Amino acid sequence: METSWQWPGGGERVAVISSRCGRPGPQLVPWLIALRLAVGTAALGGNRLITATGTTTHRWVVRASCLWSVPRVELVLPAGGRRVMADWPAGLHGWRASVAGPLVECWLPGGDSSISCKTSDSRIPLRDALLVTLADRLVVLRLKPWGNIWSLVMARLRDRVWPPSTLTLAVGPGLISDSVAGPLLELGASAWEVPCQPPLGSARPAFESARTGSSPPVSVPADEGRWLTHCTRAAQGAWPGQSEDDYLDDWLLRPAAADYSAEAALRRIVTQRRLAASSSGIRGGYRVVSFTEVPPAGLVELRTYRRHRTRYDFEPYGLAICREWLERRGVRPARYGDQRLWAELAEDERPFFQCRATRGGSTQRAVDWTREREWRHVGDLSLADLPADAAILLLPDEQAACRLAGCSPWPTAILASSAVASTV
Repeated sequence: METSWQWPGGGERVAVISSRCGRPGPQLVPWLIALRLAVGTAALGGNRLITATGTTTHRWVVRASCLWSVPRVELVLPAGGRRVMADWPAGLHGWRASVAGPLVECWLPGGDSSISCKTSDSRIPLRDALLVTLADRLVVLRLKPWGNIWSLVMARLRDRVWPPSTLTLAVGPGLISDSVAGPLLELGASAWEVPCQPPLGSARPAFESARTGSSPPVSVPADEGRWLTHCTRAAQGAWPGQSEDDYLDDWLLRPAAADYSAEAALRRIVTQRRLAASSSGIRGGYRVVSFTEVPPAGLVELRTYRRHRTRYDFEPYGLAICREWLERRGVRPARYGDQRLWAELAEDERPFFQCRATRGGSTQRAVDWTREREWRHVGDLSLADLPADAAILLLPDEQAACRLAGCSPWPTAILASSAVASTV
């Protein structure tokens, strides 16, 4: 329903904000611990969270508010409202709000609205400026000196409208350093030393080090043409088939135990006896499982950092499978070509198309994808009947080999340590 503007309920509006901090991983554990503690503190005080779509903390705050039943105010900017914010809003005249339970969606008009002038940095995104302006209290998890959040926080501290004590800085390793916090503390901000200890039950589980009677690692295969290898890499988001909520819960509820590394991806393949197809990077959005015909011993030569994807092409983790076994299940070589070939291919051939060369940017050299010698399988591939002598786990060191030996029916092989190290 539509209503005139008003904040629902009582308590203060608490915003948890942060400069950009990259993808979740071990380095983000202090940040996640601080976020969940900030949300929990808001709940205990009978306050409401306030967040804005597109901000660094938004999806985490939304999910945390659901997990801990904290009411939230959510600022939603439609496509027409994606302009930069040159001024601070003094009033909310002419704005609309639709109220649905504890969630309030504030639709900001795409055109001009009633805004008074208090600062003039046109680089500041509207979503960040609104969040910092409308919050009664701010908790800042990370700050990039002279970035957008830094500029807004400094402006708020220097404005008499807000008492400086309403701004709290999360200080500590992986959060805001003393050197960055110093100038803000001098202006009256409060320092919050976040406990480094993860919540109970969140420690990373210890995996069985070795299976009784397991064989020692075998030699890395160098046979040309006998093996096709599926390499794993760290997940850049949820696992295939995993919901976004489950993914966020992993990090919020078990921040030190969540593991989306390349080794974890390989462990999932081994325990599930299945290779999950993906459409990432595949023209036409077809879901395929990719392999390379490059012999396992030569995989490290393919390890290249792709700036446009912010990751390496190959990690020293994978599963080499007998090519004959894969061919009987429909695995085929990719077809390298250009737009002309794509246009000529029938629908059932297009999942195997791969552009011969692409350019990552105007200043970068063209990438020759044929060097990967790719093969593909359309859809998920079951490994339930893959014989023990028809596959080999490829790992970077003996420690990883021991961790996976306890759950793998296939032998392990260790890639040359010197070659692996040289690519890091």
